[in-house]
Amino acid sequence: MSLKHSILELDIIDYSEDVYRIPPVRVNTLFPEPSRLEDLLLIDPFKSMLIDWVEDLDEMPAAVLLHGPAGCGKTTVARIISQMNEFIMYDDWQQSFGLERDNCKILYLNGSQIRQTGVASLKKALDIYMTATASCARTLLIIDESHDLTEVAVNLLKQATEMNAVRTRLHGQGGNILLLSTQAVIGDAQLMTRVFPIDCGKFDANQLMKYTLKCLNDAGVLYEEKEVRALWDKTGSPRGFLNMLNPIAKHSLKHGTKMDLKSIL
Repeated sequence: MSLKHSILELDIIDYSEDVYRIPPVRVNTLFPEPSRLEDLLLIDPFKSMLIDWVEDLDEMPAAVLLHGPAGCGKTTVARIISQMNEFIMYDDWQQSFGLERDNCKILYLNGSQIRQTGVASLKKALDIYMTATASCARTLLIIDESHDLTEVAVNLLKQATEMNAVRTRLHGQGGNILLLSTQAVIGDAQLMTRVFPIDCGKFDANQLMKYTLKCLNDAGVLYEEKEVRALWDKTGSPRGFLNMLNPIAKHSLKHGTKMDLKSIL
């Protein structure tokens, strides 16, 4: 498997590589993930900032940092954005490397993996990222857990954001970098001046509860609303809340009994 194929053809990636695909969407759940930015539970102005960035990629900052506590939906946002047509490669990339356009949407790395394996994976990804943007191909580089990046990795990222900014000004088009982190600041001030932060931890808890109860009602699950609300108060994380609720709700649905959450409250 060639380097370019191992990084870019996300559906056949070899997980022994230190560059790998974005985590798959949750399956076998009563609570499907949103498929559009408009459906996110993120409150304004943060949701509007995110939508504005995607709708006007050339005018908005090239690098965006999505930050918030674990389980607030950062990876879900990255997954939604990575499926948008704006990030499908142009013909220049296809002609240069002979790859199918639909196989060349995103590059995805994980900061913890970069720390463990060294910066070789980041260098590989940045090389392809910069080559693609030089061909005026709209490319998306996603770095998850970017708070774990080493100082060397941060310096490489700073160089890439600066080169990308220059190319965007000259050609009106370039790549975009999406950083995911539990921290609102990564690297140093010099990097943060090139990165636009958006707080993904600012979600609407009331909307989450309405969504949850609607899914339970649609599935025909029997439940006590006060127990569901008590579980939310205990977890405080959308992902943790739904992950804990899902197996119990499915069991109750299967056996036609009311959910019993007392064991985990």
